[in-house]
Amino acid sequence: MTLRRLPDEDPQNLADPAYRRRRIIMQNMRDEELAIAQVEEMQAVSAVLKGKYTMTGEAFDPVEVDMGRSEENNITQSGGTEWSKRDKSTYDPTDDIEAYALNASGVVNIIVFDPKGWALFRSFKAVKEKLDTRRGSNSELE
Repeated sequence: MTLRRLPDEDPQNLADPAYRRRRIIMQNMRDEELAIAQVEEMQAVSAVLKGKYTMTGEAFDPVEVDMGRSEENNITQSGGTEWSKRDKSTYDPTDDIEAYALNASGVVNIIVFDPKGWALFRSFKAVKEKLDTRRGSNSELE
């Protein structure tokens, strides 16, 4: 196994077998922690997008964890209701969000936008006014 040298590490230490063993164990632990974090992140993304995820492993059969989130909570704007087709100076997309929240299968306390959706949402004059903090206010959309 090739060890990654640490900043300011003395290359002579790598000749000591006990030191090399400790470094290999430490490097393996970091790699395992990173792998666990990546799996947890993948599960979180799947839970947000689909409301469920599947746990798999060598020691057990695949298990589907269902959060009980309805597929209807995924919003798709189409058929003329898209924000991109609305007048940016007069339309208020927060009204849509309130309607979506009323029809949701649970309490809505977070909304996830991709970067393009967030940029489009912020492009409306009504949203800019609600998020304006130039006068020292602490603006929040509530």
